[in-house]
Parts: sequence; C-alpha cells; structure tokens
Amino acid sequence: MIRFMLISFTLFLGSCTSDPEWSTLDAATSYFAPREYVPSARFTALFREPRPVLDIEFVDLGVAGKLILEQEDGDYARYLSADLGGIVLQNGMIHSIYGFGEPLVGAELSQSLALVLSGQPGQADRFSTYLDDEDRPVRRTYRCEIGVQGMRNIDLVTGAVETLLMSETCQNLSTSVENLFWVDLKRREIVQSRQWISDRMGSIVTRLRRL
Repeated sequence: MIRFMLISFTLFLGSCTSDPEWSTLDAATSYFAPREYVPSARFTALFREPRPVLDIEFVDLGVAGKLILEQEDGDYARYLSADLGGIVLQNGMIHSIYGFGEPLVGAELSQSLALVLSGQPGQADRFSTYLDDEDRPVRRTYRCEIGVQGMRNIDLVTGAVETLLMSETCQNLSTSVENLFWVDLKRREIVQSRQWISDRMGSIVTRLRRL
C-alpha cells in the first residue's frame, strides 16, 4: 500500500510539470504504478495552487514522493498525498500518519520539541499511539536523550540554509532508535529530518520546500 500510494503520487507530479526536479522514480520502481491511476479531485485542486511541498522518503522501503500542504492550524501542518493519505507535522516533527501502512494516530511531542527547537540538550518523554490490525489503539512510551551535533549547511530546493543539527535517541523496553533534525534557528523550524516511525515502516526523511 505504501509503495502504490507514493509511486502513483510521484508519477502524477511528473506528468503535470516539465521541471526535471519533479521527475518520476526509476524504472524498476515505477513498474508498480498502475496506468489507470487517477489522483483525487481534492488533491488535484490543491496541486494547482502555489503551496508548500513536503518531500518524503521511506528509507527502509526505498520509496519517495511529495505531499502538498493542505491545512495549517497553529503548530500543526497537514500534508496530503494524491491518494488522500497524509502526514501531520507539529513544528516539523511527525505527529501522525494516515494512509501509509501502520497508522500513527497521534503523538505527545512537547518535551522533545521544546529542546530541539531551542537547540538545547536534555531528556524528554515521547508518547505515540498506533492502531493495530484490528483498529485498536496501542500506546508506546519512549525515554529520549536530546543532543546537539553542531551547525550544518544544507541545500534545499529553495536554496542553502544554515541549520543546527539535533539528535534524539529514544528507547523503551523493546526498541532503540535515533531521530535527526536540521533546525533553522532563525525561523525556529525543522526544515529537514530523519524520523523513525515503526518497525513496519522504518524511518522517513522529510524535506520542507518553502514557497
């Protein structure tokens, strides 16, 4: 399901613009996209507007795509795919995911966010709620160590950005993972990240494309 949705989305974007940066995936991957695929009318209407885009890559699955900003509400931004799946970011951290495999229905990120956005090391607790195969909520708790890795210049599509690289190492009784956040301190904004989602989905890389 993850492969179908992201490949379909990327192929659609490639057919809508001559910009080479919006090119399709390689032939081996694009083989999986059905020719009769038609994106939703809701997505198509958003695509025609000048809106921020979120580049994403499922690292362990080898699949990449682009989502369009649908709605902003305070610290939260919802990005939509052509299949009406999406990712909700809270100041750049992944708060929830729907339509891409195992649903992450919400997360309590306030402690980690406060440290990462301020560029400060420390400890934080995370609480994530997933739905299992029978749509029952499963809550997972993590203790995290926030670290400062130093300044990094990164090249986004819209230009070079000076960022502070922050790390977040999270553990519970069964899992140990590391997340990375490139923070634009001037905007107090995460412009690039690598965030672990679940054993099934692995990690996702996100890159923000501003207008």
